[in-house]
Amino acid sequence: MLEYRFDRRWRVDELVLGPPMCTYAFYWADRPYNVYLWFTAEGDFTAAYFNIADGVKLSPQRMEYRDLYVDLLMYPDGRQVVLDKHELPADFPRELRRYIESAEKRLQSEAGRTVDYARMFLAVRGLDTGFPGMETENLMLEPPDAAAADEYAAYYSRNSEFLASYGPVRDNQYCSPAAQAALAEQELNDSSVIRMWLRHRQDNRIIGSIKFSNIMRGSFQSCFTGYALDSEYTNRGYTSEGLAAAVDYLFRMERLHRIEANIIPGNLPSLRVVEKLGFEYEGRARKYLFINGKWRDHLHMVLLNEDGEDQGPA
Repeated sequence: MLEYRFDRRWRVDELVLGPPMCTYAFYWADRPYNVYLWFTAEGDFTAAYFNIADGVKLSPQRMEYRDLYVDLLMYPDGRQVVLDKHELPADFPRELRRYIESAEKRLQSEAGRTVDYARMFLAVRGLDTGFPGMETENLMLEPPDAAAADEYAAYYSRNSEFLASYGPVRDNQYCSPAAQAALAEQELNDSSVIRMWLRHRQDNRIIGSIKFSNIMRGSFQSCFTGYALDSEYTNRGYTSEGLAAAVDYLFRMERLHRIEANIIPGNLPSLRVVEKLGFEYEGRARKYLFINGKWRDHLHMVLLNEDGEDQGPA
């Protein structure tokens, strides 16, 4: 991801862009497009601009690609406008025309998810404070927000006894709004952690969270995951629903290769969640974590990003 600042005025479809607006740009060597997210100086999301491209080459030192004329503009309400198709030269190679047509069809189907994932990428780093979260059938997956600290504190307070069976004991201080506000700010500034809070869409209530921790980049591209749900909302498939969406984001956008979950053998609901998503058993870690007053064995479950086998480190 690269950040650019507008240095001149620019008109695109119905939009007039210019200083002091900014762009967050995302490039992929294995996708037929780049995407640029435009924000006002106040941080409001204005639109997403995709340009169809090939020959993308990325390295820490440089980035290059070939722009293939055709672009797609996507407004915040989801409306899509194809741009610049008329600029294709009459003698444009037939194989490149077919490439552009294929890329355009792909874009029209996945542009919405790509924008949501790109905005979540920014939001979990504190760079897009207006992003409401990723939507699933029953849930919103939200980035940490210090303004929601009262809700986080209430969640921990009402579930303190329930959560203690499978995780660390939380004292009253941890369950306070002040502590949760500080933790939210900390997580937004910690590159080794990604937290997504689960909000029930119908009840408009925080009902749990998913956390990816110890994120290691480079040749490892791996992390641990942990998750928890409000006791009143268990056995409804919400953990599976939220974790499936979070994992898809992590593999497609964060480009991680391996996710590890360590689960107490007797926690059968949690085991069913990861097994449903394809996590595989890799062994038993003896006396792995101190939980509820005792050192407890954990089952080591692992999920690999099979679709990214040939990608290498991001």
